[in-house]
Amino acid sequence: MLTDYIVENLHNITDSLGVEDSVFMYNQWCREAEQGNSYALLYIGLSKFIGYGCDKDIKNAITWFEQSAEHDNEIAQYILGVCYDRSIGIEQNYDKAMELCYQAAMKGIPEAQYDYSVYCANSNNMKECNEWLYKAVCQDYAPAQYNWAIVLSRSPTTINDATIWLEEAATQNFVKAQLFLANQVYTSPNKKWQDIPKAIGILEKLCERNNPIAQYSLGVLYSRGIGVDMNETVAIGLVEQSAEQGYAPALADLGKVYYEGTSLFDPNYDKAMELLLKAEKQGFALAQLYIGMMYEQGFGVKKSMYQANKWYRKANKQGVNKQSFQQYQQQQNQRHLDYIEENY
Repeated sequence: MLTDYIVENLHNITDSLGVEDSVFMYNQWCREAEQGNSYALLYIGLSKFIGYGCDKDIKNAITWFEQSAEHDNEIAQYILGVCYDRSIGIEQNYDKAMELCYQAAMKGIPEAQYDYSVYCANSNNMKECNEWLYKAVCQDYAPAQYNWAIVLSRSPTTINDATIWLEEAATQNFVKAQLFLANQVYTSPNKKWQDIPKAIGILEKLCERNNPIAQYSLGVLYSRGIGVDMNETVAIGLVEQSAEQGYAPALADLGKVYYEGTSLFDPNYDKAMELLLKAEKQGFALAQLYIGMMYEQGFGVKKSMYQANKWYRKANKQGVNKQSFQQYQQQQNQRHLDYIEENY
């Protein structure tokens, strides 16, 4: 993320100047830095960080960021704060990181305002957290808009406003917001069927970018015929693409498909176990339950109630057992939204 931020800043600078010669620009900034120009000092640091017009040297980049920050440059303060926070080229120091982040936030850097809101949240100062978060929201910073929507969604009186901010973040191609919006459409008990094509459009665009959550979600729609013609071949193909990228719900669902078989192919217990074990390594309870069932029935493995009960206990610790299985399946849509929130 920090590298992306630095690259974007350099591209913005060079595009505005209309100069493509990186060595020329680097040398120009070196001359300007001798005069104490805070932005020249910053640009040298950015260049050193990614090797633009010079050799890449992150530790040396830090010294340039420090000089620029001492000249009160807000971008340098923000970048240096991130480096202190994540121990990038410098020893980790949370207090210093928070101080620099605050300085940049006070000067209106939306990324810093958002990060400072996180610091406040971690300190259980939710009033100040929300104040800084909203400052970043007002500057159209997509991650802040997404998190502001999450805050608003917790109250029935502001849930409609939450959707508005989710849509704002989604229009900026913030993937988390796009996924949440799309999945919210078909998981809501009060789903509006006219919104389904919108959700499908979002998911299809994300699938073009090989997003595993979108592939899985769109596969679910095709498997159920929600907003599209039911197509088992397309559904399984999409879930397979997602599973190939290690997305746990896709691995578990695909394992279930191979365990039960479909109209397209007979059960394949070896393949089912392979997929379920991969999902189980990520702690996915449904996979644990199915592994237990395979051991109980002796499908693809030696029949063993000892092994079956071991896997059932694992699943039961997460509130999943054979008795609650139907209810669990009904809750899978919400679990999918929770998975997006927690893991993506």
